[in-house]
Amino acid sequence: MDIITTGVSRTSADRIKVICDYIKIVHEKFAEKVNFQGLKYSNLFEYMRSKAENGEIGDKTSPFLESELIEALTALEEDGVISRVGHKRNPTIRWIQ
Repeated sequence: MDIITTGVSRTSADRIKVICDYIKIVHEKFAEKVNFQGLKYSNLFEYMRSKAENGEIGDKTSPFLESELIEALTALEEDGVISRVGHKRNPTIRWIQ
């Protein structure tokens, strides 16, 4: 029913939420570095993909898609957690204090 009302399936929305939560964990883990310099999108994507392959994000059977990361970053940006600056294809992600 969620896909009819929101245009997004429940499983997809749940996966985006898991990715958002993991991005927040990355911020907590590496706060000193990312608060000062920000985090390049490509570095975050590679890190998240490696964690997904190890089964730390979701399950190993479903691949980690770049579109899911983009949706998660958009959700965090709308919530006022991060801002993306720089080039659209490879922005720097900065956390809003």
